[in-house]
Amino acid sequence: MQHIILTFCFVVLFSCNLVAEDFGGIDFPGGGSSFADELISYEPLYNGGPGPSDPNWSDPIYALGIPYHGEGEPYAVTLGHGGRLTVRFLNNSLTGSDDSTPDLHIFEVGPDVEDTFVEISKDGITYYDVGKVYGSTDSIDIDSYGFTSADEFYFVRLTDDPNEGNGGGSTPGADIDAIGAIATVSYEIEKPEIKIQGGYFNADTTSGSFPPANDCAGQQHYGRMIVDEVNSILYICTLNGWDAH
Repeated sequence: MQHIILTFCFVVLFSCNLVAEDFGGIDFPGGGSSFADELISYEPLYNGGPGPSDPNWSDPIYALGIPYHGEGEPYAVTLGHGGRLTVRFLNNSLTGSDDSTPDLHIFEVGPDVEDTFVEISKDGITYYDVGKVYGSTDSIDIDSYGFTSADEFYFVRLTDDPNEGNGGGSTPGADIDAIGAIATVSYEIEKPEIKIQGGYFNADTTSGSFPPANDCAGQQHYGRMIVDEVNSILYICTLNGWDAH
């Protein structure tokens, strides 16, 4: 049995002011915190597929955070022909802007222009259809669907339109680099630490296998620990995924 001294963290959310940043020629008032943080589901075979066969384009974690595509690695995920991806904002919410300016921006990359259906949700259960983005990078004004700045959404679901784009090849479907809320309410996450003194914490263990990627897929997972009792490795979930010690 492996014993690890654990640091517990409380999470406190409050509104904060952030510095606007430009990504791909789009101004995001919430800066880097404007982008999706957590993977909820990735279903490349949702409408029967095919899904991506190129492993460099099949990791849904690439759709989280700020746009990275073009920096030496693919850094984007292929939805699959008719496939679906659902993500969540943790430190911000998507809102309307009370005008006709764009509120949500989808960064799609790749050589083919492929359409994507977009849905948004406040609770991850009830989703509202807010139309399509039409290939490349495109934005949506959610006010045009009856929403206002009083509406806060935390979930975005993207579904590749199987009637558009190339359904063949190793990367069928839209290739998603990032999902950003232009109209947003941002929250700062504080984590004051409380340490256990004079005691031990019994961490979960794994028997020689790498921890599941989905168990370290967003900010709410940071700080998780698991012990590989066969190889005596401590894994800690960080911004860069599972970090081995």
